[in-house]
Order: sequence, then structure tokens, then C-alpha cells
Amino acid sequence: MLNLEGVLSMNPTLIIFDADSGPAQTIQQFKESGIKTITLNRPDTINNILRNINTIGKETGKSQLAEKLVYSNKLDIKKAQKLLPHHEIPGMFLMFRNDTLVTLGSNSLGNNWLKYLNIKNLNKVSNTKVNKESLLKTQAKIILIASEEKKMSDSYKKIFNLLKKNGTKIIFVPVLDIEKSGSSFGQTYYKLSKVIYGIN
Repeated sequence: MLNLEGVLSMNPTLIIFDADSGPAQTIQQFKESGIKTITLNRPDTINNILRNINTIGKETGKSQLAEKLVYSNKLDIKKAQKLLPHHEIPGMFLMFRNDTLVTLGSNSLGNNWLKYLNIKNLNKVSNTKVNKESLLKTQAKIILIASEEKKMSDSYKKIFNLLKKNGTKIIFVPVLDIEKSGSSFGQTYYKLSKVIYGIN
């Protein structure tokens, strides 16, 4: 939880909140403190991500740098979107947590990435444990996993190998990559598009 006195003791000149910061009463107290505050858009659309870059640039006196970042992001976004299929592909985004796989549902950063990559998320709810039996029965054609493959147990690796033989793509994504909804978004978007849609 945000602590007004703790933050103000650091003498900030600008406080940036993301769209989900809270509680609302505390946010209002920050706004009434006399320090400049901005609230970013929720990064659930590409346009919002680009707007956030411009907003931060404007409020920090770095508008020209922000414009350059937006331009370079747009180039990478355009390259990424050229690789996407014309129809949604069924898939899911999972995260390896505490030695098990859990779902990333409709209100997650993982879901945003699936949307950008034209993948229909088969999981609506987050943090649901995924057992090995359900994986074998999945209708997903693409499975993104926020983890490193070397961290997977041998039993999971065997299941993934079976799924691959049946035509399911298994893509391991560094956890930090799914959090990249800022200045390096375009690079990550293009990188994932190339990996998923078979261009090395």
C-alpha cells in the first residue's frame, strides 16, 4: 500500500501512478500534496502504451526523446504485425510459480500479449493451477510459458515434448519480457512474433 509520508519524505518532483495504483483515497492525497502527479493509461492496447511513453516524455521534459522512442516502437510494431496470422489461434499463457504452472487469465499482462499476438486466450481466470492431465487434453495450438525451460521438471518436459509432436508450439518467455509495456515494447513484440510464427 502506498504511504504518503514515506514517499513525500524523498522530496519527489513528479509522481507517476499506473492505472491500477491505489487505494483511490491515497492517490487523491498525493494529488492534493502540491507535487505534480500523472496517472498512466492501462497498457491493454498498443495505442495506450505509446501514449504513456509520450506522457512521461512530456512531463519529464524529454518530449523529443519520447517521440523518437514512439517512432522506433511503431517500426517494430509494424514489422511484428506483418507476421501475425489473419485469424485468432487458440492458445494460453502460463506462468511457472512455486514448482507448478498457473494460468494468466483475461485481466493479466499475459492476456494483453496474447491479444497483441492474435492468440485467443483459452483461460479466463488467472492463478488456476494447471495439472499435467489437463495439459495433454488442451486445445491450445500455442502455449507461452513465463519461465525458463531449464526450470521445468522432467515430467513437464515430457508432456511438452508430446504436445510438440502433436503440433502445439511451446514458447518459453522470460518473465521480464511480459512486463515490457514501455519504451522497449516494440522490440519485445517483434521478437515474440518472430519466435512464435516461425521466422528466425
